[in-house]
Amino acid sequence: MTPVQRHRFVFATLLLACASVPLHATVLVLDNYVATEVVIVDAAAPASGSASVAAPSAIGGERDLYVQKTAGAEGDAVTAAVNPDANDDTFQFSQDSGVAAQVSLVYDGPDGDGSTINYTGLGGVNLHAQATMFQLNVLASNQAGDLLLRVWYAGDASGATFADYMMHVANLPDDPQALTAPFADFTATGAGLTTIFSHVGAIRLTVDGSSAVAGWDMTFADFVAIPEPASLALLATAAGALGLRRRRNRR
Repeated sequence: MTPVQRHRFVFATLLLACASVPLHATVLVLDNYVATEVVIVDAAAPASGSASVAAPSAIGGERDLYVQKTAGAEGDAVTAAVNPDANDDTFQFSQDSGVAAQVSLVYDGPDGDGSTINYTGLGGVNLHAQATMFQLNVLASNQAGDLLLRVWYAGDASGATFADYMMHVANLPDDPQALTAPFADFTATGAGLTTIFSHVGAIRLTVDGSSAVAGWDMTFADFVAIPEPASLALLATAAGALGLRRRRNRR
């Protein structure tokens, strides 16, 4: 078993523990990064690339990847790879020194289009009834940076009604970190948060590498929604367990 697989085993065990807590809902998996998908952009900026893949275990049954390179010479690459070796179930982001880019993972239903968002594609999923926050497990990151979450309201096909939240990734190349995004802390545009999260049409998770000119490598796994703060304590324990395992492995 590889180190990443060991980390995922520990985290998956804690997820199962969360699911066993007697709450009104279970952990909702939005993407476990099993379906392989890779986009590499190495042309001189500005340049972009996209892909779309069937992902039965992701919300909506499909995942879109969109890479936008805004700075960097030809040959300097930004890579977005989901489970590229089909053995670790992770998302891996990498951009060379001197490159600035944004990478978006989009969940908008099965439209086969990696470059355009269908703001109503999820058909009005009621996340409000199932969860109170998003959770993302970052396994390693060699730079500090931001992840941007946007949730669109399915009742507005123009995409003008949405909610935003920013998660900060710390520079922890040897330790995992559990990031959370409480629904109540999002900033809403066009409608209230309850309305938006009760009728979700699309979700976008963006890695904002627009200022990481020194290069940035990051790996994360298990994008989920959790139902209650009680689950958060277990997931925080998972992060601690992963960190302890990594420290022991280095000795």
